[in-house]
This record gives sequence, structure tokens and C-alpha cells, in this order.
Amino acid sequence: MLALPTMADGRYLVGPVLGRGGMATVYAVLDRHLGLVRAAKVMEMAFLRSEQARERFQREARTMARLQHPHVLPVHDLVVQPHLCLMVCDLAWHGSLRARLDRAGPLPLSDVVALGQQLLSALHAAHQAGVVHRDVKPSNILLDERGAPRLADFGVVRLPDLGGPTLTRKGATLGTRAYMAPEQQADATDVDGRADLFALGRTLLKAALGPALGPGVPLRDALGQLPPRLALAIGGALHPDRAQRPPDALAMAALLEAARPDLPPRPAGAVALAERSLVQLQADLWRVVRADPALASTWSDALAPVLPEPAGKPET
Repeated sequence: MLALPTMADGRYLVGPVLGRGGMATVYAVLDRHLGLVRAAKVMEMAFLRSEQARERFQREARTMARLQHPHVLPVHDLVVQPHLCLMVCDLAWHGSLRARLDRAGPLPLSDVVALGQQLLSALHAAHQAGVVHRDVKPSNILLDERGAPRLADFGVVRLPDLGGPTLTRKGATLGTRAYMAPEQQADATDVDGRADLFALGRTLLKAALGPALGPGVPLRDALGQLPPRLALAIGGALHPDRAQRPPDALAMAALLEAARPDLPPRPAGAVALAERSLVQLQADLWRVVRADPALASTWSDALAPVLPEPAGKPET
């Protein structure tokens, strides 16, 4: 079990692992001062020796904290010590959009449009602040307790040029190739907000089609499965020439809004982004705690006053 530093008299108590990435592990943590369950992203020890990795981690946390947008995952704390770097964020109770699509398949098209508009609002705020995300994709979109999307993982952002050091060399490739705009694949320094629109277009197409958007499926065929105006909105963002894409996030949001009259009614019984109730999700957390002897002895007593264990057998 990882031991967080003694900070403010041991403010954070480490709980179960929520996920692992290339550079960090995410834990559920109990904020003893505020009485809240949150998530802590902790940099792996192997990267702590890299000044560039530490600087990227700190920039990520500060960028997310400064944006203060309802569809950007909020950061509440940043701890930087010689042997530890962590940021404390809201807990995404419903996990990532990628996990949701893997579990339940594509979204109803009305949900795809709503998701896109919410994320475009977040991207507009970021772009207005001079921030280009450079890694928009389903696994970097987290779902809160209501199923609302939160853009996360700003680890490879491009920040405004204020004359300080740059962490990305000319000609470098950053991001996830399947979601990268052509200009970003060529040179990650030569991007603007339209690269994020391209990545969001790929994300929305994946959300709309699911497995039907497999490797090698021509874009024309994929777009042909959508209503015409929705295909126009998403296809426009995916134009290989950025000059032919919507000029900004608000313009793309307007195209999505114009597509609403074409959309079929939401199917009865369609699975929502908030698939389960918060009580069910809290019961899941308690099951993890009870199943681990170390957590059961340390976390359960501290967790009970903050998040009472649901009584009875939880719904499935």
C-alpha cells in the first residue's frame, strides 16, 4: 500500500487503486479534513527522476485547476516532494467514456450531440486560455456521479507561449495516433485548437458507432451511417486540412445543434451515461474495501462517517 506523505497531519488516506497509466497510478483517497472521497493521481517512482516528467505533471495540475469549468475535471491539491508528486481531483464515479462504450456499446445519437456540446464548451474555455489539449479521446473523458463528462489528463497540453521553457521539441509526436489530426502527427508543436476539434470528432464518431468504427473502416462509410447534418458536423471536424474544419469550438457546437432535427428519438431503455445510481457505486467501493484486509482495517472506520455503507443488498 502506497503511503501518502504526512501533509496537514495526514490529510489523505489512501484507498483502492482506480486505474494505472503509463506514468501514474490513480487511487481513491479519503480527504479527512473535508470529509470527501476523492481521487489522487500519483506519479510512478520511475518518472520522478525526470525533471521534464515532473514539470509536465505540475503543469497538468495547474492548468486543470485554473480552467475551473464544469466539464473539466477539477484539481483540488498538488503535492510536490522529492520522492512524491500527486494531484487530488474529483472522483469520477462512472469511470471513463471508453469504459462506458466498452461495457454498453454506442450512445444514442442525441446523447452523442449533448456529449459533444458539453466537451466543446470545455475546449472553448481551454482554447480561450491559450491551452490546446492534444490528447482528447474516450479514455481521457471521465464521467461524474451524474454521468456528466469531465475532460481530464492535460499531461501533454500546449500552453500559451509566454517566453518560458518548452517541453515539446520541434517535430515531436505527442498524443494518441488514432485520434490525432494530421498536422499533430507531423509536428506536435504546430497545432492549435482545431487539432482538438479533430480528436473530438473521432471521439464522437466512436461514441456514435462503437464497434462499427473498426480499424480500416473508410471515413466516408462511417459517416454514411449517421444522419446527414450530424455527419456534416462530425465530418467537418475530421477534414485533413485544418483550414477546412470549423474555426473554433463554438462553431462546431453550432453545427451539432443544427443536427438535432435529424436525430431519431432516443430509444426506450437506452443505457444512460450514468448507468447506475450513486448508491450502487458507493456499494461497489465498499465491496472493494471489505475484500482487501489492509483496506478493511484502515479505511473502513475512516470511511464510514463520510460515506456510510449502504444497507442491504445493492441493486445490480
